[in-house]
Amino acid sequence: VAQLAIESIHKAAQEHELDKKAILPAPDMNIQKPGPKLVDETVDDTPPGLHPLTPPIQSGPSATGPGEHGNAVKIDKDTLSPEERAKYETGEKNNAFNEYASNMISVRRHLPDIRDPKCKDIKYNQKHSPASIIICFHNEAWSALLRSVHSILDRSPEHLVTEIILVDDASTMDHLKRPLERYMNRLGKVKIVRAASRQGLIRARMLGAKAAVGSVLV
Repeated sequence: VAQLAIESIHKAAQEHELDKKAILPAPDMNIQKPGPKLVDETVDDTPPGLHPLTPPIQSGPSATGPGEHGNAVKIDKDTLSPEERAKYETGEKNNAFNEYASNMISVRRHLPDIRDPKCKDIKYNQKHSPASIIICFHNEAWSALLRSVHSILDRSPEHLVTEIILVDDASTMDHLKRPLERYMNRLGKVKIVRAASRQGLIRARMLGAKAAVGSVLV
């Protein structure tokens, strides 16, 4: 009797498993995970006067423009027209530095190698781990932010830079929204992380660290 009872239980269990297999559909292996949100290139919401809108060519050793080779840009605001002087003063008020001069300088200017000759002779370990570079900003000037990114990409060994993560700490300026995404999309190694509300420097850095994939964080 006991043996018959055990066999009956096993049979019922087997029938239950067959029923489950009949009811549950096979998993769809062709389902794709949602990709990154693409920037709508058809919408033109670029603030007037924003420049550059696309990455420029890097300046060479013979470049003579403002700020090339690290030369200072001196501006006598008393000689500016009323319209240009208003731009000068607005930039200084918004950023606490001379944005007017920054906008005159190429975001990919040529800079001399100012290292001490002894530093140039140092041999570094070629097995350094690649890094994720985190830059936090809030309502940053367009040209200054672009110059920071280009300086990293133009002056760092490519194999040591996994990515540059720009952490937008709840900026409100229009040029740091879609125009920034359009520009950085063209650089390849740059991604933007946006905070929903103002976080402050340390928490913003933590947001960047959470999004990083590099084995070293800078």
